[in-house]
Amino acid sequence: TLDGSEVVRNGSHLHSDGAHIAVAAGDSLLILDATPRLGLLHQHAEPASITTLVLRGDVVYYTTSDYELVALNWRTGDSRRVATPHRLAIRYAALSPSGERLALASHDHTTTVYDVASLTLQLHLYGHTNRVGAAAWRDEDTLVTNSWDYTVRTWPLAEADRPPAQLREEVHARTGMTLADGLPTYGTSD
Repeated sequence: TLDGSEVVRNGSHLHSDGAHIAVAAGDSLLILDATPRLGLLHQHAEPASITTLVLRGDVVYYTTSDYELVALNWRTGDSRRVATPHRLAIRYAALSPSGERLALASHDHTTTVYDVASLTLQLHLYGHTNRVGAAAWRDEDTLVTNSWDYTVRTWPLAEADRPPAQLREEVHARTGMTLADGLPTYGTSD
């Protein structure tokens, strides 16, 4: 028998939406009732280790050591998964205030932003020169990340939706620098 309090003490990742608590310990995912009793509501086994998670209502979004993003409806057991472009550990997940976007911070120095409804990649943000440790949403269109490179970056995501040619022209007008085709269209890769 699984004792919820023991799982919480030994869990590697924990997130609560107020009504429920999601706990990941290695390749196991548990959904607990957020009452003081911590009653077990759902248990799910994942073939790979869970690296981070975030819970919103009946859906828990988590990433695996295989660099996949998974959306699991813990009440029905239905799940969707997609491969991410990350190739080093994904260590932080943050839902936007509306719950429509999910940011994933990775040790590969980048952050990705996904549309939650379709699990499609919207943006791949470059700019940190070391592991990205966390991400937080200031508002629906502004993401803030911090890194082991001792920087905090603010990402105005509305600007990222502009065509690459327009961004190159604006960079040239503001700085005199010319960006070549093929470079990241938002942020820098150095």
